[in-house]
This record gives sequence, C-alpha cells and structure tokens, in this order.
Amino acid sequence: MNSYEQSEFKEGLPEDADPFNVEEEPIFLGQCFYMLEGLVYLMDNPRELPIAAANSEICGELHMNVVPCSENG
Repeated sequence: MNSYEQSEFKEGLPEDADPFNVEEEPIFLGQCFYMLEGLVYLMDNPRELPIAAANSEICGELHMNVVPCSENG
C-alpha cells in the first residue's frame, strides 16, 4: 500500500489539481475612523480605535499612532 507520505512529489502539477494552491482573497473584517487633527499641531496621536464590522458590531481594536515629520523627514 502506497501512502501520500511515501510517494514522491511530482513537480509540474497543474494548478487546478494542486490541493495546496489556494488563491488569496482579501476579506473585509471591518473599518476604523481616525481623525487627523493632531497632525496640524505636529503632535503624535496614539489611539486605540474600535473596529466596526458591517453589521455595526465591534469586532476588534486597532492600536495605532500617526507621527508627523518635518519637511526634512
């Protein structure tokens, strides 16, 4: 009896026959809203933003910080 582990891997397998060929697709999880007011005063603005799903339920939290830089970087 020949099992999958004992068989040799054949290169050149067609994509539709390859069980490990999975096309990546983006998934919409939710959205956050971030106000950019702090950038006017050149202040960093750390926030913890709730992630709202399409049905308006909170499904997570995003921790982010926008740090302004000068014209010279």
